[in-house]
Amino acid sequence: MTVLMLILSTLLLRSGSWFGWVVLSGPILLLWGYLRYGTVHAAFQAHLQGDEDGVVRLLGQTRFTTLLRPQDKAYFEFLSGTVAQRLGSLRAAREHFLRAGQGPLRTDNMRSVIHCHLAAIDIEEGSPEQAATQLQLARDCPHRPATEQMIAALEERLAAAV
Repeated sequence: MTVLMLILSTLLLRSGSWFGWVVLSGPILLLWGYLRYGTVHAAFQAHLQGDEDGVVRLLGQTRFTTLLRPQDKAYFEFLSGTVAQRLGSLRAAREHFLRAGQGPLRTDNMRSVIHCHLAAIDIEEGSPEQAATQLQLARDCPHRPATEQMIAALEERLAAAV
C-alpha cells in the first residue's frame, strides 16, 4: 500500500497536481506510526489469543523502541517479560515487568496482571513472602474476573509451595 501511494503521489506531482502532496502524506504517516507505535498492539493481540510465537515475532519486528509512546513502551516491556518468563529467564522477566509497571498502562487490570506475573516469578524463585505481597497488590488493584482466577490459581500454587 505504501509503495502504491508513493507511485501515485509521484505521478500526481509530475503532472503538476497539488493533490500529490496529500497522497504523499499517507506513506509518511504510516512510517511515523510504525516508528511511534511499532507492532506492540498486534503483539498484545497475539498474546491475548495465546499466540506466543506471534508475540516473539512481532516484538522482534519492533524497531526503535526508544521512539515508542510511553504507554506502548510499557506494553512492550510487559510482553517482553512474558516472553522471558516463558523461556525461564526469570531475572530478565522481573526487570521487564517492573519497567512495565512503572509506565502508563491503559487499565488497572493490567497493573494487577503484572503483579500476578511478579508473584509467579517469586514463587518460582522460592520467595513466598514477596509472592504474597505481590498477590495482595494484585488483589488491591481493580481487576477483571479472569484476573481474579489468575490470582486464585497463584494463591493455590503459593500455598502448595509453602
